[in-house]
Amino acid sequence: MQVIAVRVRGETFGLPAQNVVEIIRAVAVSPLPGSPTVISGVINVRGSTVVVIDPAVRFGKPETPIKPDDNFVLITTATRTLAVRVDIAEDLIDVNDDILTAAKSASPAADKIHGVAAMPDGALVIYDVAAFLSQAEGEAVEKALANAALAS
Repeated sequence: MQVIAVRVRGETFGLPAQNVVEIIRAVAVSPLPGSPTVISGVINVRGSTVVVIDPAVRFGKPETPIKPDDNFVLITTATRTLAVRVDIAEDLIDVNDDILTAAKSASPAADKIHGVAAMPDGALVIYDVAAFLSQAEGEAVEKALANAALAS
């Protein structure tokens, strides 16, 4: 499996490369009223509205202002394209399946994790991009996007 290693507020984690569309420079994010707290807002990517998620907020850290050198990793899920806010995308890594521990084995509460890879410089947590938003959060995002479209 190929993984894009990204850094978010000093912590490194992985995103499955098969879900990565592209990496772009961060831009100003427009608020999305009524969306879950993990959603920073939306951006326009070549005419398409893309929801921005801050993984640091997902895992309990406060939201911070976007810096000019931040990046967004555009990922695809079964239902939408998301922009994942990161400090930087560091590397493309090949992770052998034999060093990958399933998320349930690593932690029973790890519903957002695809697995953990034992790397030479420590463990690399690989997130499950399909689980970034729960079903309820996805429905709340859809409702907020529909309300925003009606308001404009």
